[in-house]
Amino acid sequence: MKINLPLKIATYLTSLLFICLSVYFGVESLNFPAGGELFPIFLFGCIILLSCFLTIEAFLKKTSHVSVSIKIDFFTWKPLFVSIAVIIHVIFIFILGYFTSSFLFLIGCSILIGLRDARAIGITAIVLFPLMYAFFEGFLRAGLPKGILF
Repeated sequence: MKINLPLKIATYLTSLLFICLSVYFGVESLNFPAGGELFPIFLFGCIILLSCFLTIEAFLKKTSHVSVSIKIDFFTWKPLFVSIAVIIHVIFIFILGYFTSSFLFLIGCSILIGLRDARAIGITAIVLFPLMYAFFEGFLRAGLPKGILF
């Protein structure tokens, strides 16, 4: 399936989407403790500024009815699905615990990006998770979030 949009409208929609997401996440970051909101607010402010520049450029630029074609299929939208998987992973860290959530994320993203070799996924998990545990818990003493499983 394909969607055809004029280039200006596609640019306006993209800018508006980035501005809305930046405002939302900027407001959410205001709840971060101990001044933790400063860097995210700076980044989201920069995204808003660049989106405004993009909108102004699209408004001032004379185009001859150029259109963009958005193809809707799994391959094209795979980065979006991986981004959603990262968000779900972060949410599940506080429910299932860091290591359980990360294990599920490793398996899910491996399958999502096309890695079907269970042996490679298993070897990665066997090597990665003890190293992560040793580094975060032993060396850094980070005290990672514990969930209902670990």
